[in-house]
Amino acid sequence: MSIHVYPFLVGIACGISFFYFNSYSKNKFSKNLLFLFLVLTSSFLGAKLLFLLTLPKHIKFSISSVSFLNSGGYVFYGGLILGIISFYFFTKLNKNFSKKFIIPALCLGHGIGRLACYQAGCCYGLNYKGIVLPVQLLEASILFLMFLFFHNRKNKNFFYQSKQYLLIYSSVRFLLEFLRDDQLRGFYFGLSTSQIISICILFGLAIEKTLNKKSSLN
Repeated sequence: MSIHVYPFLVGIACGISFFYFNSYSKNKFSKNLLFLFLVLTSSFLGAKLLFLLTLPKHIKFSISSVSFLNSGGYVFYGGLILGIISFYFFTKLNKNFSKKFIIPALCLGHGIGRLACYQAGCCYGLNYKGIVLPVQLLEASILFLMFLFFHNRKNKNFFYQSKQYLLIYSSVRFLLEFLRDDQLRGFYFGLSTSQIISICILFGLAIEKTLNKKSSLN
């Protein structure tokens, strides 16, 4: 019986991040477990859908050649977007659900997930004189530092932390994409799919900040 490293490490990532969140949060275990199931299911679906959408002319080939579970073929931003949507509806139905530790848990799980990408050989870096840059390990290291940063600021308002997370990660991801050589996940107007989404996030944060300033002045 062979063990596929990618889904194994992804499972480890989910388990550790959930253990961290459940240990610190004041929610009931059953609520946290339901939250994990709904958000993870939608996130995996979103990550796979965005991957396929970046290859509209080759969807059949992508489905047949890339395993849905045992290898790459996911785009993180797709998972983040659909995960946020399911998170929104979950918290609307569970208004007393504590959200304080979600951001550091996300960084922790994502960091371990990037180790899975390294083992699977996806999301690879540029080939420099025969050496492939380990950009997955670089991103994992940054995500672990983000985990420590947000863990130490865990008492901050969740929405404030969320904006900080989006600002930091989208900036980092935009720059890291220059070190990647993973054309499979889409490249448009000289920018990767993830760089375009990063720009949209940063632009959205800038608009939100401007509107908040105007409202405070009024």
